[in-house]
Amino acid sequence: MMCLWQYCLHFQLLLSLRYLAKGAFNSEVADTHGVSRSTVCRVIGRVVNSINANIDNIRFPTQPQSLLQTKREFYRKCSLPNIVGAIDGTLVPIVAPTENEEVYVCRKGFHALNCQAVSSPDLKFLDVVARWPGSTHDSAIFENSRMKDYLDNHDGMILLGDSGYALKRYLLTPIPAPRNEQEHLYNRRHRQGRLCIERTFGLLKSRFRCLHKTGGVLPFKPQKCASVFVACCRLHNLCLQNGLPDPPELDLEEDHDQEVDAPDNNLGGQANNFLPPNLFIQADNCWRENKNRYVFAFLELLVAEQVFHEVHMSFLIVGHTHEDIDAKFSEVSRLLNTKDAEYFDDFLNVLKNAERITQFLMLSHGLRVI
Repeated sequence: MMCLWQYCLHFQLLLSLRYLAKGAFNSEVADTHGVSRSTVCRVIGRVVNSINANIDNIRFPTQPQSLLQTKREFYRKCSLPNIVGAIDGTLVPIVAPTENEEVYVCRKGFHALNCQAVSSPDLKFLDVVARWPGSTHDSAIFENSRMKDYLDNHDGMILLGDSGYALKRYLLTPIPAPRNEQEHLYNRRHRQGRLCIERTFGLLKSRFRCLHKTGGVLPFKPQKCASVFVACCRLHNLCLQNGLPDPPELDLEEDHDQEVDAPDNNLGGQANNFLPPNLFIQADNCWRENKNRYVFAFLELLVAEQVFHEVHMSFLIVGHTHEDIDAKFSEVSRLLNTKDAEYFDDFLNVLKNAERITQFLMLSHGLRVI
């Protein structure tokens, strides 16, 4: 017969695995298994710490034979040489922390951890960083990681990352505005190689719903939430090593930003809602609103973050009296004096009416509407 302490260990393990696989509230897990919520919290923490202490299967390839094998697998996948991993970040929803709550609000408006990982072609985790708040940018996480320090001191190893990362000799990113067939071909091969990290995150969150919004949020402190994420990554690798069947992958479209690489055609910014490569701004010649260091610093940031390849800003001559946009604002102002716009949709209707009035005035004066 199984003694009491063995039964307790099995019970704790099964309870924790059920939570990791399903998520939900601690109260629901407690009611299902006939224990208190505090017991659920303690048991999950204890099992997670045990998993992280005893399962050491997240290892970046450093031996020549393993590096060569990884490079060959990536080359068969995307035909790019010396690739040893694909890197990206994913958002893990957590409960609002009591300290420094604002830094955990991610770009999508909820509290989260931004967890970075490197994956292999066979969808295993090679490196995991899970200690940064949701507001932290992917590139900032990489710049402060041991992975960057390691690659700085070793040659012949390259990672594939999206446009959120800075281009380095050991980190390849997509070309933002490809101009010839060779650059288009590079982007296609880059996407083929980097797809493995997105599939790895999708498989991870499909198997462990506690990390996905369909399983609620992790109801722990940020440090414990990070431990839960790392434990799930270790269990994910363990499942692949033992040949467990893959669950249906979740749609992680809302978990990741849309690919910002330039489209694989010659339509520029008109295709697939991509921004044009260059931004042209025409502004009033006033130093207080337009000619100041804050405006130019923001435009420089747009180029540094590869939102645009170039930004061109020009100013109207001093003493100008009329401009196309002035007529637009005049019509909008006139309509707002006669109609309230309490909501954004109301304001859009005002803009549409102003557009129709402007076109009518131009036609009545014999001007061509373009």
